[in-house]
Amino acid sequence: MKVLSDLAGETLIIRQPSLMQNYYELRHYEEVLGTIKSDGLLNTQRLVNIFSNQFEFYRPNFFSSEFAIKETLKELPYAKYRNDGFKFRGTIYLPKGQRLKLFFRFFKGTFSIQTDNLQILASFKYYISIERTTVKIEQKSKLLDTYPWIIFLAWYLVVYRKLRYGKYLLHLPG
Repeated sequence: MKVLSDLAGETLIIRQPSLMQNYYELRHYEEVLGTIKSDGLLNTQRLVNIFSNQFEFYRPNFFSSEFAIKETLKELPYAKYRNDGFKFRGTIYLPKGQRLKLFFRFFKGTFSIQTDNLQILASFKYYISIERTTVKIEQKSKLLDTYPWIIFLAWYLVVYRKLRYGKYLLHLPG
């Protein structure tokens, strides 16, 4: 079974195969590693399929800025994302008390996933449009292997923020 640590030092691409579809792919050269698409009433859920595992991202309530993550067909979330105030960063709370930090640098067009010790696990670079983002797995990590959906969550949060603050006038991705 393939894991993200096998791709340490490699560059992956998140891209939209067609502008008419609300569907994105995580690719390593020509191999599709995972997908994300919208589902639910008013596109409120994001369905992620990565390495033959399925997960859902959703906001627990309409006014919350928090996102919950659960396995498909299960009731309770097992992880959540919360913004750290009004700053350009947030925290992913994982099972067993583990945490990862997301740091966004909007003016540079980059963001990264870091551990509590500020070690960069993955870095992202997005371009003018949201149709293409490069992802570089910086180092091997058991957290990325256990929770590969973190790649899509970090990417989706940047796209969600841009749409929320009016940077893009395109349809909601996912």
